[in-house]
Amino acid sequence: ITAAHERTGQAVINAVLLQGRDTASALALRRRLADEVCALLPDRDPDDFRVFCQDELLEQKEKTLQTFRILVACIAAFSMIVSGIGIMNIMLVSVRERTREIGVWKAVGAKDSDVLAYFLGESVLTCLLGGVLGVALGLFLADQASVFIAQSVSEIEGWRPVFRPVFFLLAAF
Repeated sequence: ITAAHERTGQAVINAVLLQGRDTASALALRRRLADEVCALLPDRDPDDFRVFCQDELLEQKEKTLQTFRILVACIAAFSMIVSGIGIMNIMLVSVRERTREIGVWKAVGAKDSDVLAYFLGESVLTCLLGGVLGVALGLFLADQASVFIAQSVSEIEGWRPVFRPVFFLLAAF
């Protein structure tokens, strides 16, 4: 600590980074470090400092990413359900408002399967058009958000979101 004070010129040392030769020695160092600091500074409470190991930080990061992935999947599933209900209601209103048109089709000789195919085709086309517009808007907003974040936080300058086509295909089904 004295050497750190002399080298940095700082009165308070907030962090010390130590490196072991390998994972086993780093874990052993981690276990001993807390005991050594408590022995050298008996007036300090062991809760005044924390000892982290790189593996623990990576594990915590992976848990956080997994939680985030689950959250995003839940939001996407909820959005799909809500949009499906919305499209169903729009098509129901469309069929009800066009009963006269359907009657004319049937009078000319259209079968129930023809009317069903027409309305299913119309709903699929509506979904695809809405999906393409939604993806385009999402890509644009994500790109703009990344530019804004990169300007606000200098440590991540040049950062860009990652778009994987497999996710777009998965969302389409």
